[in-house]
Amino acid sequence: ENALISTPYVLIGQHDNFFVKDVSYLTSLISYLEEDHTSSWLQCVHFPSTATLHYVEKVKRRYDLDISKFCVGYDGGSFIPLVFWFGRTHLAR
Repeated sequence: ENALISTPYVLIGQHDNFFVKDVSYLTSLISYLEEDHTSSWLQCVHFPSTATLHYVEKVKRRYDLDISKFCVGYDGGSFIPLVFWFGRTHLAR
């Protein structure tokens, strides 16, 4: 195989973003990504930022979209679908 990247995941670190706390949930996040039922819909996970604080409420208030029914909980937190792409640090398949 001539793949340049052979790892199942890549961590994209934006040059102007940094973690302000330890990412203690990374192991449980990767375990969740490896479950069969997530492979079809969960391809990219953005890490929290000030732009995504209270995101469900912001989207409802600004655009009258209720995305809460699409949020999925897991052992270390929850996944919230993004209406817009944010250029932030993220983990992707």
